[in-house]
Amino acid sequence: MAEIKNIVLPVGGHQNNPTVPPVVPAGLTELTIGNDKYNINTNGDAVDTTGKVIKTKVELETLKNPAPILTEAEKAAKLLADTEAAKKADKLAAVNSQLIEGAEIELDDIKYKLNKDGNAVDATGKVVKTKDELKALLIAAEETANELDYISEIQKATNLTILGENNQPITYENTVSGITQYVQDIHKEGRKLGATEYERELLTRYPILNDVIQHLTINGSLKDFVEDVDYGKVTISDDEKQHIDIYTKAKLKQGLSQNEITDLIGYLKADKKLKAAAETSLTYLRTDQTNAATKRANDIAAIRASEDAERITYWNEVKNIITSKQLIVGDKKFAIPEIIKVKEADGKIATKTLKDFQDYIEKPLNFNIDGQIYTMTQLEYDEAIEDTKRTPHHDLFDAYRKFTKYDDSQLIAANASDNVVKKIIKLSTKASGGVSGAAGTGGKLVLPIK
Repeated sequence: MAEIKNIVLPVGGHQNNPTVPPVVPAGLTELTIGNDKYNINTNGDAVDTTGKVIKTKVELETLKNPAPILTEAEKAAKLLADTEAAKKADKLAAVNSQLIEGAEIELDDIKYKLNKDGNAVDATGKVVKTKDELKALLIAAEETANELDYISEIQKATNLTILGENNQPITYENTVSGITQYVQDIHKEGRKLGATEYERELLTRYPILNDVIQHLTINGSLKDFVEDVDYGKVTISDDEKQHIDIYTKAKLKQGLSQNEITDLIGYLKADKKLKAAAETSLTYLRTDQTNAATKRANDIAAIRASEDAERITYWNEVKNIITSKQLIVGDKKFAIPEIIKVKEADGKIATKTLKDFQDYIEKPLNFNIDGQIYTMTQLEYDEAIEDTKRTPHHDLFDAYRKFTKYDDSQLIAANASDNVVKKIIKLSTKASGGVSGAAGTGGKLVLPIK
């Protein structure tokens, strides 16, 4: 009989030999997260049946407390917070790198060395500031430097404060554009102060100029201007000619004829009362001169108030036009686009806005022309440049358009080529309008532009 050998079958390879369920290691606890179950060992890790770690304790915690789904705004806020935290960490690392043994630090104009712990110590080794205190001071100093209001510092150092409406200081942004505007205004103020000092010196040296200016302001010309004597500075002497002169001028102002005055002077001489009459006449002339000066001042104030009112009305209308985005020229209406394409000096097309257009006609800038600084708007400058390039052709073109009541159709039809048409349209735009004048001025500038 043949020897029977044992047959070895692969585990689980036959229905009659089912796989024996593995034995779960002892000492495990069960943890359910969602629909999943995990066996947890004593270290808090999830293990399989062989005891192999399949999820660490940290990974299980993440599964138990999943990160919330953030909106785009929340993501942006988190990114900003993380960035700020990173900046703070970098700042702290930079501060720590400075606080090393042997380094020197100056506190209140006194220098101290740092010991091995990063503390500031004096010559005797006494701790003046701890490392933590020095960290706080260094971080605060850096933040203060970053937040420095440069314009305020300049104003403190130079005592140059620009005043606006109601004589209140103008506030500028602590930005490049804000500082640029401050410098522009300082330059403008300097020119104005210089002009004021020059005017004061000129009027002190030549007092008659004040009378000339007032006469011109009221009358528009020097016709009938007569140099006036300042009777406030006149004193009566014993000179009979002076008595007759003062008496005569007073009586002429009161409406008497020269013949009547001559007769009265004869009577006063006979009665020896001419000097007394001259003193009375001088008082009258002083009062009359004061009253005349007050009237001139009131007349000038009224003229200037009227000019200011006209200027304000004009510029309010300009703002209304820009706000309405519509130009009305004659019987034609033109819509002003909100986005305006402008051809720059280099030939490139730039995109501008209505705010840019408003600045173009209103915002004062400084221009260097032949070594002199002029304050004007960009519109004023462009008009001044164009005026230097005008020829009889430009004058005739404007005259022709007025003659045809600004009907450009015949010109366009007579010049059919695209290039000529474009040129005519460009000139038409300039000639027909837009806004005339510039903020605060109301007239064209004549500048020494060559």
